[in-house]
Amino acid sequence: MLGVIGENKFPIKLWANDIEEEARKQLNDLANMPFIFKWLAVMPDCHAGKGSTVGTVIATKGAVIPAAIGVDIGCSMTAIKLNFSIDEILNIVSKRKETLEDLRLRIE
Repeated sequence: MLGVIGENKFPIKLWANDIEEEARKQLNDLANMPFIFKWLAVMPDCHAGKGSTVGTVIATKGAVIPAAIGVDIGCSMTAIKLNFSIDEILNIVSKRKETLEDLRLRIE
């Protein structure tokens, strides 16, 4: 994580360096909504969208935001199949005396 914007009701966690002004305004508006779950996560491809930013993970509690889904979906994303099986990953995690959550947190 590169930083946190914390002046809103919910924090905005940044995995992005440069955020355009319109996207920053949309993020601040979202981060003040009462149904955000814990925080917003801003990815490196973040940019202003129709209704909300693209490249942002917006977890909610008790609400669905249709305008935050499906706009520019898949923009700049790539899926890569790794050469590891789940058994190999579990074996590595086990040898390190970690859990899958520990691994996920290290990746984040």
